[in-house]
Amino acid sequence: MTIRKCPVCGKTFEAHMRQKYCTPQCAEKASIDLRQKRCEKEKKKRAQAREEKERMKKTTSLAQDAMDARENDMTYGKYMAKKYKVTITRR
Repeated sequence: MTIRKCPVCGKTFEAHMRQKYCTPQCAEKASIDLRQKRCEKEKKKRAQAREEKERMKKTTSLAQDAMDARENDMTYGKYMAKKYKVTITRR
């Protein structure tokens, strides 16, 4: 047996094997705290996933150019060539 300090209440106790907490009540409280931390972490993760999904929903400039090209009955390549067409003047 070893003497340990309970991480919940701070009391010292004689630990049997791998016992962490002095009483079942302390073990229950630690379990509840751990579940709450995990739940908060999961909430953050879901919120980040939701934000990522929203960001992906917004049309990018590439997607917008592709839609504009289709509206003008052109391929994307032809549309971009027309958009950035440079006129060369000869002297």
